[in-house]
Amino acid sequence: FAAEPGAGIGRTMTLLESSTPKHRNTVRVLFYGQSITMQDWWKLVAANLRGRYPYADLVIENRALGGFASPMLRRAMVHDIPHFAPDLILFHDYGGEPEYEEIIRWIRSNTTSEILLQTDHVTWLPNPAGGDAEEDLKSYNWHEKHCREWLPALARKYGLGLVDVREPWKAHLSARKLQPKDLLRDGVHLNAAGDLLMAELVIGALRPARP
Repeated sequence: FAAEPGAGIGRTMTLLESSTPKHRNTVRVLFYGQSITMQDWWKLVAANLRGRYPYADLVIENRALGGFASPMLRRAMVHDIPHFAPDLILFHDYGGEPEYEEIIRWIRSNTTSEILLQTDHVTWLPNPAGGDAEEDLKSYNWHEKHCREWLPALARKYGLGLVDVREPWKAHLSARKLQPKDLLRDGVHLNAAGDLLMAELVIGALRPARP
């Protein structure tokens, strides 16, 4: 499943692209998830949208909840999302896949919002020489399958957009001979360089679909 820019978010992109000084479309964009979504990269994405679409009346909010993995977020979403009534939700969350899908299914059933999912960024890479702890490898392999197989399948099932963060993140690290920690301020959260890369990847997906 190719994460093509514009796929799954066509209505939102049409509203943005068709806004003019005489016909300003209101476009409501919600960033939702947990602590990764709360980081400064979202502000860079919001600023980019406002700069590219000065004639759209953009209403952009971040209602992410730190520490709310999918089992907890599914309870909060019923209050957060309908109240804002977004045209587009940019979504990333950790937690169990059944609860994650429950969130997506509920949004699809109870709102008209389009959804742009993000795969997980890279926080750890196996040592090519071996010797890694079994738990570290197990966690890494779970995230690999989650991002390469499960999230693309979910996007196909529900007609969602998908930002492939993980593979370009690996490529960025490799090309610059960096380690995952070089883009993090702790074991998970992004530093300034990580924020810039995340914003770049998300902005790249917020494009009209190619004809």
